[in-house]
Amino acid sequence: MLYSAIKDAHQSVRPEQVVTIRTLVPYQQRRLCWHGVCASTHRRKPDFDHVPPVASTTVSLVEGIVTLSGMILLSSTAAVTVWTVLYARVFRRSAEAPLSDDLLPRTAVLMGLKGTDPYLRDGLRRLMTQNYPDYEVRIVVDSRDDPAWPLVEEAIRDTNAGHVSIIEYRESPEHGIVNCTNSKVVQALRGLDDSFEAVAMADGDVVANENWLRELISPLARHPKIGVTTGNRWFIPPRMSAGNLVRHLWNVATTSIMYHLRMPWGGCYGIRMSAIRDGGLAEKWAKVAALDMHTTGEMKSLGLKVHFVPELMMINREESRLPAATNWIRRQLTWARLYNPGWWFVVVHTSVAAVAMAVAIIATTIGAFSEFTEPTLWAASGLSSYLLGMTALVALLEVCIRQRLRVSGQTIEHLQLRTLLPVLLAVPMTQFVQLVATLQATFVKRVAWRGSILEVNGPNDIRVIDDLPTEQTTNRTARAA
Repeated sequence: MLYSAIKDAHQSVRPEQVVTIRTLVPYQQRRLCWHGVCASTHRRKPDFDHVPPVASTTVSLVEGIVTLSGMILLSSTAAVTVWTVLYARVFRRSAEAPLSDDLLPRTAVLMGLKGTDPYLRDGLRRLMTQNYPDYEVRIVVDSRDDPAWPLVEEAIRDTNAGHVSIIEYRESPEHGIVNCTNSKVVQALRGLDDSFEAVAMADGDVVANENWLRELISPLARHPKIGVTTGNRWFIPPRMSAGNLVRHLWNVATTSIMYHLRMPWGGCYGIRMSAIRDGGLAEKWAKVAALDMHTTGEMKSLGLKVHFVPELMMINREESRLPAATNWIRRQLTWARLYNPGWWFVVVHTSVAAVAMAVAIIATTIGAFSEFTEPTLWAASGLSSYLLGMTALVALLEVCIRQRLRVSGQTIEHLQLRTLLPVLLAVPMTQFVQLVATLQATFVKRVAWRGSILEVNGPNDIRVIDDLPTEQTTNRTARAA
């Protein structure tokens, strides 16, 4: 009876549903299935002569994704190589002859401080002893109780600097804008008289050489179409830790982008006073959190250019742990989201690159432990070219920048080849940290800055929702480093 029932069920199946059956295996309490036809009885064990269409499509899709990941990494390597080589060539150009003192304009150097940086004491002394004929320094400190205040007073005494003023921050944030370095610079800017023809800005982590101000302002005096001059930061960490490497590699990529897009860095920034007046920039800067993000568009509207000065790559030797480095990257990206119209391109590019990297790593690992197929070979080729290419480009920039700084009179150690292996290993880590920081900058409204928690509601609405006393801020910063 049971056999007859199975036979009848088998005969009722359409020919296209039937698969080759070689044996009849009498397992109790199993299900009998032929491409969707089941009976709660004994089961015939099927032997498939071909892969089902759904499985075949899935395999093809996976192979296509793996191949595409390798192609994306290969094309990214080629594009970044061209981009970086063009950037590196800037550091091989001959420097312009220095201007005589009588051609240099009267300049005000502005700095805003909250808390202290590891090298602030050295930076203040360098700033107060510049090789420049006519300049004044205005330093706005968060409060008299701030740890930076006695350091500024000490530097003034040690250098006998009569051209330096220390000012307590007093202005209230406008339109919800947070009390940050930008607000302090605007306060100092509003206190300048008409005798100043140029303005320079420096961050608290800048340790300038004695010709920093001369090199920053000279292009403004030499070329009337240049409205803004800028340098950039360059990290040379003392140890190859995860946080130091991620921050360094992210900054390497960013400096190249900023050069090609003519984006200045507010930590080493010079501008004509006439451009500030003509563009009404003091009022505009009072309403934003990152004044340098507005510069390119403002200069274009005034018919002026942004000029990069290769000698002004400011060496930063501070250390950073990975959480602090991630937060620092996230903060930079938050300002880019607020003021960069191409932000969604950054999000898409970062996401695609990170996914391609992850797929290539997984596919290459599987291929290494089993057998390389054409798709996994594409992935392995893309991954290896990307890792080796990025490492080589970092080395190229390191050599070019360090050589340029040595020519300008600075003492910079040579690049050690043994540092390149940690760089290679840190490339994928940096890619994934970039993805995390980008998503946080896109969807999370709060960001930490020097002990303050900022709520970012829009380009002109950034508010402090938690602010630690400055002493605790400094201690927290030291622990994070």
